[in-house]
Amino acid sequence: MAANTLILLGGMDWLEKSMQASGLVDVASVYKSRNKLTKPLFKLQYHTKLLYRYRHVWYDDWKNKLNQYRTVILFDAFEDTDIIEYIQGRFSKIRIIIYYYNPIYNSSLLNRIISAGVEVWSFDIRDCKEYGLMYNPQFYFWNIVFPEKKSKDIKAKSIAYDLIFIGKDKGRMPLLMKLNKYLKERGISLFIGICPDKETRYSSECKQFFIKSIPYNNYLDYLKRSRCVLDIVQEGQVGLTLRIMEALFYNKKIITNNRSIQDMKIYDKNNVYILGIDNRDLVEFIKDSKCEWDEELKKQYIFDKWLHRFFDIQYDIKGL
Repeated sequence: MAANTLILLGGMDWLEKSMQASGLVDVASVYKSRNKLTKPLFKLQYHTKLLYRYRHVWYDDWKNKLNQYRTVILFDAFEDTDIIEYIQGRFSKIRIIIYYYNPIYNSSLLNRIISAGVEVWSFDIRDCKEYGLMYNPQFYFWNIVFPEKKSKDIKAKSIAYDLIFIGKDKGRMPLLMKLNKYLKERGISLFIGICPDKETRYSSECKQFFIKSIPYNNYLDYLKRSRCVLDIVQEGQVGLTLRIMEALFYNKKIITNNRSIQDMKIYDKNNVYILGIDNRDLVEFIKDSKCEWDEELKKQYIFDKWLHRFFDIQYDIKGL
């Protein structure tokens, strides 16, 4: 099915390791590591299109092994079409798939990608309908593999928080602060950790939530010790986020502002609370009995299924 397939990522360590551990594909980072000296040169070349045709010098070692592959799946970890052009110029018969793992904001780049004649897929069904792309939903793994250099994963057992949110701000701070105030006044224990946006000015009240970026296995320690996961999507996004997958696979309840989830197979009233739609008591929902997700549902979102859909034209995505 997926033999001779290479997946190119932007260097997301746990994701790369977990894909590779499946044994179904080869995985590589798009670009080679850069130091303090080469990082500014890299940015200069990409933002100015300086020496455009020599950008391949920044690509990692996968560029020397392209003859081994029939299919290359490139995640949206790029800012131009040079990688596509590089592959097409050397091995025109390689099937190139662009997979958008995030919402599409640069329609100009997307149009150039489509004009290059490659397949474009997305995790977000709304983007697929708007831009005429193919749909393949979010995915996760039965087992996450971490790089050895990271700290060991702690098998946390006791519940320490009723609700957690850890992530980048991306304009979500006002709603997070409002929810934090509302729930704390009602005896809900929260952990909210926000990585601030660089260009945003924050009040001193906001800064109490600031954290530095943490390794993914450390984040999962917080997740395992919580009852619920808070999922705040950006305006216009309907695709299921990584937080939803984490809640599903670790049997946590979901509180989300993604209204489209009610039309998906994953929607279970016992496990999902939709902000702005639900009229149930939010505190009671959080404090309610232990959450368990259907094992058959989880199987629809594993990495193997996600990969299979690229090679099966009859793939079933209804409700996913």
